[in-house]
Amino acid sequence: MIIPEFLKNTTTEETSNQEKVTLTLSGEEVHCLKDLREHFNMEEILKYMQDKTLVLWLNQHYYENEAHQLSQISLTQPDCKRKICRILGVAYEEHAYTEEEQKELEAKREKLKEFTKDENILKDAYIVAMNQEELANLIDHNEKKIYLCHNTFSIPISKTGFHYIGIAEATLENPYTKEQYKKAGITVEQIDLPKEENPDTAHLAKKAAFLSGYDDFSEKHTPLTVAIHKELSSRALDSFYRLPCDTSITTNFFTNKSECETARKRCIQKAYDEAERYFSLSSGKCVAKEAANFYSDWIEKHFTPLLDSIKQLCHMKNQDAIYEKIETWEKNCYKELKKSFEHELSSNRDFYGMYKFDYFLDQVEITTHDFRVSEGGFFKLMETAFLDNVQYTISDIYAPISEMETDLNSHATTFFKAAYAAYREHEKKLEEYVDVIGKDLPELKEKETIKEYLDRMIIENVK
Repeated sequence: MIIPEFLKNTTTEETSNQEKVTLTLSGEEVHCLKDLREHFNMEEILKYMQDKTLVLWLNQHYYENEAHQLSQISLTQPDCKRKICRILGVAYEEHAYTEEEQKELEAKREKLKEFTKDENILKDAYIVAMNQEELANLIDHNEKKIYLCHNTFSIPISKTGFHYIGIAEATLENPYTKEQYKKAGITVEQIDLPKEENPDTAHLAKKAAFLSGYDDFSEKHTPLTVAIHKELSSRALDSFYRLPCDTSITTNFFTNKSECETARKRCIQKAYDEAERYFSLSSGKCVAKEAANFYSDWIEKHFTPLLDSIKQLCHMKNQDAIYEKIETWEKNCYKELKKSFEHELSSNRDFYGMYKFDYFLDQVEITTHDFRVSEGGFFKLMETAFLDNVQYTISDIYAPISEMETDLNSHATTFFKAAYAAYREHEKKLEEYVDVIGKDLPELKEKETIKEYLDRMIIENVK
């Protein structure tokens, strides 16, 4: 039996034929990751990263995960040293600096002693900024905790996720309020901040809050609406699909080219038909039906059990008409959501359609293996007819189906994002009704469920 080309050498590692490399750190030869961590030297590690020796050494010693992660790092990235330390399992603070940088850090510690005796701060001297240039450098290196020492600084509100701590009466230029920083994902300690917003910079704070993902929903709605909103919008559907792929046909040998072509087409067709079903409105596997079932089931599980309590509260507040609207909304959830999701598919049919079938089919090549020994004429004809000395094999069937699968899941991801947005629009109508019920009602108690809150409101209204 002849082995197809794509099956040859599949178990041979790329590094097995390369000359074994040695790794020397701090004058000691390294034989394992434990040795590497014990003799870690950042300057030498960076050189080994530069010439690819480190990744090769890791691969040759079968530290495949570490090798893969390091191969994704560019030494031009500001936080490359931190990433290298994390991957290799060494303490960044102890190993991030060259010998020259260590000397500069010690000099900085001595300078800091003029402003603080706090040992923790002195230990963290590498994240202390004593001027704006040092602050900019720390931000560029993505140091999330930064001390600001005895100077005036400008904190960029557009850079989210940072925690600033003042030392020795540090001040800020054009500062924002504590609340504005909080909404932008920034915390500031031990630095005086204004109580009132500056109208000239308020728009920048709002933009930063939006970009950081701040949700101002609670500022615009009642406590009851906020609680229901959090419950209903806390989960979004996101599925990953696999397509059938019969790779066994690549090991078959066909004596008839037509049979080989038929087998190739059948395999691609099966995967292609499966992919199309997810975006076909008439299919039971349609993503619109899946999303409608998912979100209507979520509403049934997390909102429907509240209806009896909401009905009682509405009756006590003379808001029976509002309850009727809520009840109608709940009953029609599946139908309305399915209609909305199907509209997303039908109105964007060209986008959600798969590439042409022939595109995937043409990627699968058929290889001819001719073992006939006769040069031509009658004997060659006889070999062909009776000895099966011409055989056909199918090349890698997985690659085109894998590409098809990637295409399918890319479209599915886009659809599910659109479906969640449509679900949120549908939910907004309920929130309008609940805002009417929840008007003038107090906040929920800590750890109080929505059902417990509603029942408490009913009891208090009875009193």
